[in-house]
Amino acid sequence: MKKIMAAGTFVACVVAAFASPKPENVPELMTTFKGETVSSVEQWEKVRAPELFDTFASEEYGRWPQSERY
Repeated sequence: MKKIMAAGTFVACVVAAFASPKPENVPELMTTFKGETVSSVEQWEKVRAPELFDTFASEEYGRWPQSERY
């Protein structure tokens, strides 16, 4: 009985993994939103990392209304 339960659980997990939608709007990591290619660590830290952080924060948490900012 344990083997049947384990096999059933395994099959359910595999089916669920293949049925999951793939992310469509994942940004390229080494290309800025302006289309420039990131070619150095300094450029990544100055330009690309803040872009990705701001996008994630906006999509995940939203934005403060202008009148409520501190």
